[in-house]
Amino acid sequence: MPALNLTELNAALRNVGARWEAAQPAEQHLLGYVPGPEDHSFEEREHLSRASYTRFMAMAAAAAAPPYPPAIDWRHFPAHAPLPAGDYVTPVRDQKTCGSCVAFGTLAAFESAIRIHDKNPAKAVDLSEADLFYCHAEAEHGRHCSGPSGGWWPDAALACCQNPGVVDEPCFPYTPGDQPCKKCTDWKKRLTKIAKWQKITSTTAMKQWLATRGP
Repeated sequence: MPALNLTELNAALRNVGARWEAAQPAEQHLLGYVPGPEDHSFEEREHLSRASYTRFMAMAAAAAAPPYPPAIDWRHFPAHAPLPAGDYVTPVRDQKTCGSCVAFGTLAAFESAIRIHDKNPAKAVDLSEADLFYCHAEAEHGRHCSGPSGGWWPDAALACCQNPGVVDEPCFPYTPGDQPCKKCTDWKKRLTKIAKWQKITSTTAMKQWLATRGP
């Protein structure tokens, strides 16, 4: 595979109006997802995904119009009752040199869910990735930024978002690197929680959820 030309890639991103740019990371700690204790391995997930996609394409070819649009962008959501038009996705954030991507991805979806729930695309919401990763992944589950116990899994992250919840970013600002859990003194009053979460394994159900419920 030829080397990636970051200059050309960033020029292409600007041409399509992307709100991020590519850069070469100083250290390779960005891929922090690992399968959970009860999850399939990466190899098994690859096999199951291919089989699921094959079944989905066969069904799609024989089915009527699907119950979801061909494309949707929650950053440029058109007015559609009961939601006003707007950007329901909070800004991209940089995890830097720590395999904490599960915390970042989980909270990005959580923040969008808050905006959609409140029907307010301009709602200011910024939850603490440091709280989710350092106070739960690391302190409770023994996970770290890198090494044999590096990374985390979404099931555990979502369970922590449900109980006890996550504080706002100013209560525990994120910096990369394994560190102790040091939240603000009134953190118990600053928690935001999800009521529940669920896994979706059907391709059709995933697309319908993304189109109607959000990220």
